Parts: sequence; C-alpha cells; structure tokens
Amino acid sequence: MALFVYMIYCSVLYRNYHICGMKINGARVSIKSFIGLLMLGVFAAGFALSVTSCKGPDKSEDSSEVDETTGIESIDKLTKVILAGTDDAEVYFDRSVAYAEVEAYDNAIVDMYNAMKLDSLQPRYYVHLTDVFMSYYRSKQALQTLRLATERFPQNLDILLKYAELSLTLMQNQQAVQTLNKILEQDNQNAQAYFLMGLLMQSEGDFKRAKAAFKKVVEIDPEVVDAYLLLGELYEEDDPALAEQYLKNAMTVAPDEVNSLHSMAFFQQNHDNVPGALELYRQINVLQPSYSPAFLNAGILYIEIGELEPALEQFEILVGLEPANHLGYFYRGLTYKRMGRKEQAIVDFENALKFKEDYKKARLELLDLQNKE
Repeated sequence: MALFVYMIYCSVLYRNYHICGMKINGARVSIKSFIGLLMLGVFAAGFALSVTSCKGPDKSEDSSEVDETTGIESIDKLTKVILAGTDDAEVYFDRSVAYAEVEAYDNAIVDMYNAMKLDSLQPRYYVHLTDVFMSYYRSKQALQTLRLATERFPQNLDILLKYAELSLTLMQNQQAVQTLNKILEQDNQNAQAYFLMGLLMQSEGDFKRAKAAFKKVVEIDPEVVDAYLLLGELYEEDDPALAEQYLKNAMTVAPDEVNSLHSMAFFQQNHDNVPGALELYRQINVLQPSYSPAFLNAGILYIEIGELEPALEQFEILVGLEPANHLGYFYRGLTYKRMGRKEQAIVDFENALKFKEDYKKARLELLDLQNKE
C-alpha cells in the first residue's frame, strides 16, 4: 500500500533528519509538530485542492483512444492490440500501468477511464487510478475515485484502508476516523487500521490513544517494526527504559534494518551514551554506505566530544555523497574553524549559504570569521 509506506517513510525521515545537531541546536521537533509539517508539506507539493464535493472521478479528460507510437515496447505492443479492436479492460489497465511508469499520466488516466467503462467492478482499477492522480498532484480526483470505490465495495478492506490513508494524508481526519472505525467493525484485528489510527492520534496530539493504538499493532503483529519505533519515540520522555525496550524489540525483529539502528542510535545520543551511538552509526555505515544521516550525526557527536579528525572524516564522506547538502558544508566548516583552518572554514560556510541562502547559522559563522580578518 503506497501511502501506508509513504507515511512510515516520512515518520522515519522525521527521526533521521531532525536529530542532527540535537544538543548543538538545543531544540527538538515534537511528533505533533512534525506531522503537522508533513501534512502541510503534502499540500505545498501541489495537493492543496478542494475536497468538499466528491461525486466520483472527474472524467473531464478526453477518454478517446490513445493511439500514438511511443517507442516503448511494452506500451506499443498493447497499443497494437487496442487499435486492432478489443473489449478487454485488462489491456487498457496494463497500458495505463505502463504509461504511469514513464510518468505519462494523462494517457494513463484516459486508459483507466476506458478500462472502467468496460469493467467497473475491479477494485484494483480504482486503486491504480488513485495512485496515478496522486502522482499527478491531483488529490481531489484521487479522493473522489476512492470515495466512489468505497461506495461500490463497502466490504473491501483494502479499498477502505486506502481511503483512510488518503484521508489522513490530506488532513481529512474525521473521514479517516470514520473509515478506520468501519474497518475495525469488520476486522477488529487489523494491524494496518490500528497503525493508521495511531498516526492520526499523533497528528491530533492525543498521545495516550496513539500509544494504545501502536501497542495494539504489535499485539496483533509483533513483526511491525515501525510500531515499535514510534512507541519508542512516544515513551522516550516519560519512560526511557520502556522506550529503549521498544527500540530493542525493533532491532530484534529487524537487526539489519537501518531505521531500527538509527532510532536506537538517536536514543543513545539523547541519553548521553555517545560511544554506543557512534557504534550504531558505524554499523549503519557498513550496512548502507550511502546512508548520509549516519555520517552527519556521527560527525556532530565527534565534534561534541572534541574528536575533530574523525568528525572531519564523516563530513568529507557526507559532502561526497550529497554535494548539495548545506549541512555537510556547514558542519565541515565548523570543524575546520575549531581546527584553526580558517580559509577552508570560510569556503565551507559560503558553500552552505550557496545551497541554502537563508541559513542563519552559516551566515553568523561566516561573519564571525570575516570580522576576525
């Protein structure tokens, strides 16, 4: 389920990218604030469309045949079948999937309308059309499509889950709750429904109910790593011992999963176990050498304990992996500054500002060095 995975991925991004420089920055982004920013980010990406009137998919596109040759074998082969004459909805569906893979979304939409004219009783057609609309930044039509699907397939849990996910993503929380309750009425052991309910409760700041929902998830399915990770986040301030146990559970289920290791490293660095955190970041670097947040966080920890050469090594790798990452230049510049390598520090602070012009910390560090000339 694409959106289900997307929400989990975004929760992981929260952990990975907002922990860097935790002690240096002296502030932490709350779960509630993060989810609010996530939802706003969805709209900023182009999803900010009215969803007040939903009567079914908007079929304003031309639903005539798409008959051009593309040079893509998988598409052109299906086009030949269609031009020869076919009433097989699957052919249109398959070509829509192929078009979507190459981001030819208009054609993908036209093909789905033609497929659904021939056969409107295939739930996966609605799911695919929804995914195309979301990829095309057309959330109104996506929500319309799924709402129609829930009316036609009221007992289909996959459709209901998809609708709940999309409603949550678009901040239609009341609709999401109603849909999740319908799911749980049909299946009170549905782990995905409880997971989404937990995310929804987080977004509304109801952390008690969020905890209860995620606990239910792992009770039903002890293999859901992300539920353990989120429970670790939720309990970290109130009950660090319990939080650590949840994170250990995640590592037990997925010992080589980078997200599990990173969450535990985050916990250890927040609780002053720097050697333990550094060891976990080292393990991440071995497992996934391209995972840049581990290099960033490890480098910051080395700065904090005064080990500048290892810190510099981490930031060198980070800049090599992500040449446009302003944080890599900033913290390498900070390391150079503390090493007394003023000219190199100035270049790095300038590079940080090149990639993020409003980065105040880099500007202040740069001014400080320039004033000392």
